[in-house]
Amino acid sequence: MLTRLTVLCILTAAMTSLTRTMTDKLLQDYNSVLLHISFKLDEDNRKNLLHYCNGLILKQVTDSIDILRSLEHNGKISWEDVNLVKEAMSKINRFDIVKEVTEYEYKRDLTLLLDYYARKILNLDLHCCSVSVKRMVGRLVRLMEVARDKVDITSISLTVESCKDMRKALVDFEDDIDCSGLTFSWNEFTMLIVIAGEIIAVAYENEELQESAVIDLCSTAADELCSRMTELGSWVSYVTN
Repeated sequence: MLTRLTVLCILTAAMTSLTRTMTDKLLQDYNSVLLHISFKLDEDNRKNLLHYCNGLILKQVTDSIDILRSLEHNGKISWEDVNLVKEAMSKINRFDIVKEVTEYEYKRDLTLLLDYYARKILNLDLHCCSVSVKRMVGRLVRLMEVARDKVDITSISLTVESCKDMRKALVDFEDDIDCSGLTFSWNEFTMLIVIAGEIIAVAYENEELQESAVIDLCSTAADELCSRMTELGSWVSYVTN
C-alpha cells in the first residue's frame, strides 16, 4: 500500500495545512506535554538537563519549565519539532518521557493527516501545495474508492455525534476488519485512518457543527489510532509496498 518514505513525507508536509483552530489545539497539546515533563523531572534530572543544554539556554534558568521554554524561545523546540526534547530525555535516562513525547508526535501527525484527508475529499482549502501530500492523499482516496461499495460510511457517520461516538465507531470497524489474523497490521491501520477521515469529512459538511467540534473529532480519532500505532512500532517501520 504505502511506503515508509511517502508516509513520512505526508506527515511532514501536512503540517503546513493548518487552520488557526487546528494550530491552537495542537499548541495546547504541546504545552500540556511540556508542563507534564516539568512535573516529572527531579532535581538530578534538572541538573543533567541543564548540563546537556549548556550553551542553548540562559545560564540563570534552573526551573524545569523555564529550561524548556528557554529552548523554545531560542528556536530549538516547538510544537512542530520536539526532537531535542527526546534527545535530552534520552541522555538523562528518562526513557519514559521519551515515550510520552513520541506519543505526542504520533497524535499530532495523525491529527494533521486526518484533517487534510477530510479537506481533500471535500475540495476544501488545503493550504498545501506539496507533491508528496497530494500523492499520498490520492492513494488513500483511491483506496477508499475501491472499498466504498463495501463500507457504508453514511451509516457509520450517522452514529458519530460526539468524541465518544468516534472512538466506538473506530473500535467497531476494527472488529469488522480484524478477523483474518491474530495481530493488527499496517494495512488494517491504514483502513482505520481512511474511515476516520471519511467520518471527519461528513462532520465538516454538517452545518450545525462548529469547526472546533470537528477539530476535536480529529484529535479524538488520532488519540484512538495512536495506541494502535504505538503497538505497531512507528511510521518509519512501515515498509509495506
